[in-house]
Amino acid sequence: MSYFVNDIYWEYRFSLGDANFVFFSNINSVGEAPHKGLLHSHKLYELFHVLQGDMTLVADSERTIINRGDTVIIAPGTTHTTNIHPAAKRFCMIFTVEKNPAVQDSNYYDSFQKILEGDIIWLDSQLLTPCFERCAQYVKSEYPEKDELITACLHEIMALIKATNSHGENHPQINTFSDTDSSRTYLIDHYFTHSFQHGSLTELSELLHLSSQQTQRIIKKMYGQSFSERLTMMKMELAKTLLQDTNLLVTEIAEKCGYTGPNGFFVAFKKYFGKTPNKLKRKANRTV
Repeated sequence: MSYFVNDIYWEYRFSLGDANFVFFSNINSVGEAPHKGLLHSHKLYELFHVLQGDMTLVADSERTIINRGDTVIIAPGTTHTTNIHPAAKRFCMIFTVEKNPAVQDSNYYDSFQKILEGDIIWLDSQLLTPCFERCAQYVKSEYPEKDELITACLHEIMALIKATNSHGENHPQINTFSDTDSSRTYLIDHYFTHSFQHGSLTELSELLHLSSQQTQRIIKKMYGQSFSERLTMMKMELAKTLLQDTNLLVTEIAEKCGYTGPNGFFVAFKKYFGKTPNKLKRKANRTV
């Protein structure tokens, strides 16, 4: 079953034996433009496949080139980012897996828990490539049955992952990273990653169909920060990256971080880092 919610993301549900999967996708699930992401982590698994060209994966301070045909799963809690190179294209979705206690005599859930051990899971199966290519086509199509087609592809992908990466039948039980309210967690995480430049608590609360107080409590539980603290952190980390890695003027960086003028940006930056943007930029230039 799959359905469209709030013009923001799609949710796809299916089962393999006693393993229940929920996949989430936003409108950018098939990325085609060059993109340099920010370091982040989330409570769900992230699955991506390089359809064309190559990408850079940054995880635990290590950079790795991901080539066409490679499939990678990033575990919950792993700090990472992916940089999409020019002419590259990737398919990306977020998912959870939970055990269905009503299904007996099935080892799918235990098998997947074993397969998904580790921070970064590399999947070496050429059989996955045509599945991802078809799924990417369905995502961008206007077929009336596109949801059913996408769900069928995801079902096939996870069945192939299990078939080609299983390590035996008797696996010890390990901790599950499933989230009881994974759709809400995904929306909040996605909002802070992609909409922080001009984000507002009211907008996010309306997206979640919650009050501002309820949204604040969830954010505090997720990040240990208030909405404004999380928003400021995202803006400042982007500013730091742009100051160190680009030749943009400070006024241009302030605009890219969501500030309407340089004064507010200078004040926020000095309060957050204890130094002005110009000092950080000069220090970065001296170390080049």
